[in-house]
Amino acid sequence: MSLIRTIISMFSNKKSKLIFILIMTFSIIEIAIQSYIIISCKSMLPVFAIILNVLALLIYLCVCIFSLFKSGKLEVMNKSLEESKLYNKTLKDMNDNIRTFKHDFSNIMQSLQRIYIK
Repeated sequence: MSLIRTIISMFSNKKSKLIFILIMTFSIIEIAIQSYIIISCKSMLPVFAIILNVLALLIYLCVCIFSLFKSGKLEVMNKSLEESKLYNKTLKDMNDNIRTFKHDFSNIMQSLQRIYIK
């Protein structure tokens, strides 16, 4: 559930959308360039170098997307933390108001008690 929430929040932010689009665009361009190099220089490159090159490219793409998701998750957590801070401040203010009222009410009751006792 939190992964879906992170993905939704990631695409609700324009900066994150732009970064994601740029990563995917550059990845597609890089895959096309690497494919051309592999096809045109297949006889000169060893199979191990080709596999290592493609694997490094895929790992880089995964790391970029993973870091983008983590930053989106961090944004969600920051928003949640800010909401919690506001909620706690509101509760503190309400508690202070209740304590003030309780103190005033206690003083009023003591005054009334003194009046009725005399």
